[in-house]
Amino acid sequence: MAGKRAEKPVSSSVLNEDRGREIAELSLNVFGREPKRVAFPGGKSRNAFLVDMGDELYVFAKRGKRGDAGLEARVLKALGDTSYAPKLKAIAGEWIIQEFLQGTRLPLFLDDATSMLERENAVALA
Repeated sequence: MAGKRAEKPVSSSVLNEDRGREIAELSLNVFGREPKRVAFPGGKSRNAFLVDMGDELYVFAKRGKRGDAGLEARVLKALGDTSYAPKLKAIAGEWIIQEFLQGTRLPLFLDDATSMLERENAVALA
C-alpha cells in the first residue's frame, strides 16, 4: 500500500491542498488507508490536525525539525502507559502521530491563560 499515491483527501475547506495530500499519504503509510476527515483542533495556524480514520481519532502533528519530532516521540513513549500523555502511534520524519485524548490540550490552555502564574501552575500540574 505504501506505493499507492493518495489522490484527493477529504478535509476541511481551509486545509492547504498540499498539507491535505501529505496527511493522506502519511495515513496510507501508517494505517493503509486515507482518512475520513481532517480537522484543526487548535485552529488553522497550528501544525496539529485531528484525523478521523473512521474507527479511531488521531492527532497528526508536524514539528519544525526531525530532532524535535524524535524528542517528542521519546517523551510520548516514556509517558504513554501513564494515561498522562497520548500514546505514540508512529513517527515519520517531522511528523508525530499520536492517539487522540479528550479534553483541552495543554498548548491551547496556555494560550488562553490570563497570567504567567496560571501558565506556570498548569505546566507544573501537567
